[in-house]
Amino acid sequence: MRHSLAVFLLLTLAACSLFNPKPEDSSQNKVSAETLYNEAKTELNEGNY
Repeated sequence: MRHSLAVFLLLTLAACSLFNPKPEDSSQNKVSAETLYNEAKTELNEGNY
């Protein structure tokens, strides 16, 4: 159950990151969906969920 919830949240965050319109003038706080995915996958594999 925890695993499926973590994957669902991970995919939701990745989708929001991909499909939200990005402002062109504030680029210092952007995180790519790939980065979010990799960090979440690492935490999931380490058991930090």
